[in-house]
Amino acid sequence: MKVNTFKTVSIKRDNCGDFWLCIVCAKPASEIIPRKGNAIGYDFGLKTFLTGSDGSRIESPRFFEQNAAALRFAQRALSRKQKGGANRRRTKLEVTRKHRYVKNCRRDWFFKLAADISDQYSDVCIEDLDIKAMQQRWGRKVSDYAFSESVGILRHRLNKTGGQLHEVDQYFPSSKTCSRCGHVVKELALDIRQWECPACGTMLDRDENAAMNILVEGMKYA
Repeated sequence: MKVNTFKTVSIKRDNCGDFWLCIVCAKPASEIIPRKGNAIGYDFGLKTFLTGSDGSRIESPRFFEQNAAALRFAQRALSRKQKGGANRRRTKLEVTRKHRYVKNCRRDWFFKLAADISDQYSDVCIEDLDIKAMQQRWGRKVSDYAFSESVGILRHRLNKTGGQLHEVDQYFPSSKTCSRCGHVVKELALDIRQWECPACGTMLDRDENAAMNILVEGMKYA
């Protein structure tokens, strides 16, 4: 029977003052059998976290926004403490723990979401977005969504279950292309959530239409 081989054991202390026992071991390689099944495309947006090509919509809990008041209160309390004092060190620790709580809640939600998606679909198509540029334009809201982290966790989960993540180029006009006839409009303002294709007359939901195009484009080379 194959068993894990322990390599190193170390104790680390994080910024919150908590100690962690870290164990590194070599795990016997296991064969992951690629699977084929349902496929879905997802469009990431600021209105809705993920819109699926099947019409599903996934809203983000936005954990930072939920805890913004408590974080501001703790930050103001820290700013009033005298530098170098014990009270400031304790208050700074409280601020750090609140930020860790938000991070852990978000990460836990990402893992559960990735498990749910990978259980339903073997192929998932998304856009390879420039998140840094989006953060510069829309700020904290994009950071709260943490799209890049969610993609990394989803990719990890799909790799473990034999699925595959397909990333579509960020410059692919997913929103401006009619998913029914393929006509591409020249301009489509961000505040337009529904539009009518001038070629075939189909009424399109911006996000769902983009997700359908992402699915088709992502599966071209699957």
